[in-house]
This record gives sequence, structure tokens and C-alpha cells, in this order.
Amino acid sequence: MEIPLPRKLISVLGQQTVSCVYEKGRISLAAMKDLFPEEGQTLDDIFITMEKRGWLKKGPVKSLFQGGWRYRNCLFEYWIWSNFPETEEDYALEVSKKVLADIPRGVVAQLEPGDRVNLAGKRLQIVEIIHVRGAGRVLALPSIHPESKEIFWLGP
Repeated sequence: MEIPLPRKLISVLGQQTVSCVYEKGRISLAAMKDLFPEEGQTLDDIFITMEKRGWLKKGPVKSLFQGGWRYRNCLFEYWIWSNFPETEEDYALEVSKKVLADIPRGVVAQLEPGDRVNLAGKRLQIVEIIHVRGAGRVLALPSIHPESKEIFWLGP
């Protein structure tokens, strides 16, 4: 008589943990438990095992983990990647035909040609916004005008 395998695939939680480390650089057990509240004890076991096997190591900040030696080796061999989709595309900020920074779409959405803003540590006047998927650009010129539009990051 065959016995069915357990329905819990703990390897998937291990893969999600590695993917989160890849995406965020560091991760906490508490954050993973927030993502998977029904898997508390399993996650405790996974973190212990992954630390013992070199996939995770305790980071300099208490309760945060980062990639261990095995994670690092696999990362350098391009065997690890994130399964999180990109949440937004950045736009290149060009000042006098020189790229100074990448700025998120949430910031670009607040800009209009003619706006004076402080970006990348500089006073700028927005000249043009070019919306091209994967290659958006914000063209600006230096400004000496002391007043500027206040912008803020809205998040993804």
C-alpha cells in the first residue's frame, strides 16, 4: 500500500527565503513568519538548517540574516535569482547630457517640464520627460532659482 507524501513542501519555503535574501540583502525570521503565518515552526526549522548548511548567516544587525558562504558561492555562479517581479522602472536623470542618477517612476510622476526641483543633490529645472519603457529619461538643466517644488517618494 502506498502512503501519500506530505502536502507540505518545505523546500519551497527554503527557496522563498533564498529569494528574499537575494532581493533584499537581509531578512528576518519574523518577516518570513509575517509572510507565511501558518508556517511558524517550519520556518524556525528552515532557518536553523539553512544556517547550519551555509545558506544563511547572522548579520551584524540583531535578528537579521544574510547570505552565507553557500549562498555566496551559488550567487557568483548565477544559480540564484529573485522571483519577485520588478515593481517599477527607473528613469535616467540627465543633466546637461550627463546621467547623474536613476529616479523611480513614483518620483517622475510628480514632475512636469518647467518644474524646479532638488534632485541628486542639485537644483534643477526639468526640461523634458521621455517615457520609453525600460529607457525613460528626465532631461534637466542646472537652476540657480532658490525655490523648488517639493517631491517625495511614493513607494512602489
